Amino acid sequence: FSSVARQGAAAVDPLVGLLKDHQRANRRAVVEALVQTGDERMITPLIQALKDPDPHVRVAAAEALHSLRDPNAVEPLVLCLRDQEHLVRSAAAAALGRTGDARAVEALTAALADRNWSVRKAAVEALGWLQDARAVEALARLLPDPDHDVREAVVQALGKLGDKRAISGLVALLADPQSSVRKAAATALRQIDEHWEQSAEAQSAIPALQAA
Repeated sequence: FSSVARQGAAAVDPLVGLLKDHQRANRRAVVEALVQTGDERMITPLIQALKDPDPHVRVAAAEALHSLRDPNAVEPLVLCLRDQEHLVRSAAAAALGRTGDARAVEALTAALADRNWSVRKAAVEALGWLQDARAVEALARLLPDPDHDVREAVVQALGKLGDKRAISGLVALLADPQSSVRKAAATALRQIDEHWEQSAEAQSAIPALQAA
C-alpha cells in the first residue's frame, strides 16, 4: 500500500475503497498509507476508520489523526475515549492532546478516572500539551495515583501548566518512593516558581513532608 500512497492525491480514492477489505491487517495498512498521501481528503475516511470493528484499525486511525492535528477529528476522538478497548482510548487521548483544541479538555479530564493506567497517563500527557488551567485541580487530585508512571506524568504536566495551586501536592511527592517521581516533582516545582519554598502553598505542605 505504501507504493500506492506515493501517488499522492491520486491514491486517496483507491485506498478509501480498500478500507472495506475483510482483512484487518489490510485495513490497518490502508489507514497508514492514507497518511502518506498527504492529501487533505484523507481526514474523513480516517475519522470513519475510528469506528472500524477491529480495535487495531481504530488505534491506527487515532494514531494517524494524532500526526495530522485536524480540528474536525476532535469530536470523533472524544467519542473514542469511551471505547471498550483501552489501547483505543489511550491513542485517542494522545491524539487529542496534539490537536491543541480546548474542546478536548473536559473529556480528557474525565478520562483521568479511567480504570486503565495507560489511558490515565495518556490523558494526563494530553492535558499537559493543551496547557489549559481548567485541568490543574483535576490533575492535582491524581498525584497520589497508585501507578508511578501516572504520578510522574501528572507531575510533568503540572510543571508545564505552571500553576501555583499545584505546589502543595508536588511538595508531598518529594517524598515519593519512586526516585523518578521525586526528581520530576523537584523539577516541576522550579518550573512553577524558582522560589517555591517561600510560597504559602509550600509552607503549608512542608510540615507533612518533614513528617513523612
